[in-house]
Amino acid sequence: MARDLGAKVVSLSDRNVSDALIRFAQEEGISHVVFGQSARSRWDVFLRGSVINRFLSEVRDATVQVVPMQTHKQLRKG
Repeated sequence: MARDLGAKVVSLSDRNVSDALIRFAQEEGISHVVFGQSARSRWDVFLRGSVINRFLSEVRDATVQVVPMQTHKQLRKG
């Protein structure tokens, strides 16, 4: 979908997703990021952390949009 909309798509590899995204955004001067986010409980975010929250705290000069991801159940209803 991203390619269809004209976005540049890259694959990153790192032991930590947050580290890879933050490093790439800083090295490439990324100014706009769109994250897909599935529904998670507050406990899950508290216990495991949040890639999006970490990104927001470390990359302050980028515009960030968070798009909710649909589950298979939601797709079938729609």
